[in-house]
Amino acid sequence: MGRRKIRFNLWYLILSFVLAIFLWFYVMGIQDPTISETFYGVSVNVVGEDTLYQNNGFTVMNKIEDSTVNVRLSGKRSVILKVNPGDIYVEADLSRIAKAGTTSLNCTVVPPDSTLTVENLSDVRVQVNVDALVTVQIPVKLDFEYDLTEDEMVGTYSVSPETITVRGAESELTGISYALVSPENTVTASYYDELPFTFVDSTLEPVDTAYTTAFSDRVKVSIPVLEKKTLPLEVHIAEGGGLLRENVDVEISPNRITIAGEKSVVEGMNALVLKDVDLSAVTKSSSSIEDIVLDDGLVNISGVNTATVKISLRNVSEKTMIVPASQISIINAPQGFDVTVMESDLQLVIWGGNSLISVVKNTNVNFIVDLTGVSDSGEYSLNVQVSFRDLAASPRVVGSYKVTVVLKPTEPPEDE
Repeated sequence: MGRRKIRFNLWYLILSFVLAIFLWFYVMGIQDPTISETFYGVSVNVVGEDTLYQNNGFTVMNKIEDSTVNVRLSGKRSVILKVNPGDIYVEADLSRIAKAGTTSLNCTVVPPDSTLTVENLSDVRVQVNVDALVTVQIPVKLDFEYDLTEDEMVGTYSVSPETITVRGAESELTGISYALVSPENTVTASYYDELPFTFVDSTLEPVDTAYTTAFSDRVKVSIPVLEKKTLPLEVHIAEGGGLLRENVDVEISPNRITIAGEKSVVEGMNALVLKDVDLSAVTKSSSSIEDIVLDDGLVNISGVNTATVKISLRNVSEKTMIVPASQISIINAPQGFDVTVMESDLQLVIWGGNSLISVVKNTNVNFIVDLTGVSDSGEYSLNVQVSFRDLAASPRVVGSYKVTVVLKPTEPPEDE
């Protein structure tokens, strides 16, 4: 009797379980109740960033592309069970932002099934920080250390370009004072290179520029190291006009200056020439102030830009010579005429250094009279050209000279 009761209860339990399962499937499959479920970590699709800039000149200051939101959906249980977070479309339209600063932006939520309802739509938001997008010029600052000898100095260093064009959030750019560029090592010789730069503030501390774009990424750096050298000041003397170098004393004040330049240039320099002096144009002692002009790349570190040049003549005199007219040569005489010079001699005055004029003799003098243009008989006063021969240098002729020349037709020879 007891066994039959236990067996009966077992069959009753089995039947109850089957009926419960059947009832559950009936309720779930036929009735399909409405439920709610929250989906976490739903990705946000960002749109309207270009329009945000075009309409307001704004740029986004935070990485909202990586933002996620939680979406609570309600609907039939059979539909809800099929939804994954990636099936839900969430959109943040930045074009709706009208002012700079931080905005809690409502998102648009599109469920994967039109029968589903978003229960927390007002809470689906992303935090967006926007600022004015501006373009500015940032000055380039060169910072370097050097280790040079006493005879060396740093020349005029430069960077190119001198400013960097950048575009970014206004609040970020206001913190940038310079684009700092610096050689990695201590400068010990002339340095020329292209280097990257770092944006820094007024204390030269680096600035975070996550939302700043530079239009260039490198700067040409030029740091010339110059060698100092003290050079005498000189003038170049060209002999002439009866004067030799020995007839001129030159005094220059100051007589030397210190310059600096690239070693390859300076090491071949022995003097600085202030000017050229042509002695053929010098008639007396003189004094002048001359500019000290240096070639490109050289630096005058003496601080003196002019020098006084005094030129003094010495051992100079005149000499008067009586030269017979027989030494006059007639050139370009017209045919059919006899030419006669009326003077018997010429008094010639020459000037120059004593050592030069003391050796000049009549035989060193050439007189030339050119009859070009003379074609008729008559008496003419013509210029005499004076030159010298057989001398190491010619003295200067003082004054001008003329002679009287008579032209007569040549008489035919008498018949015998």
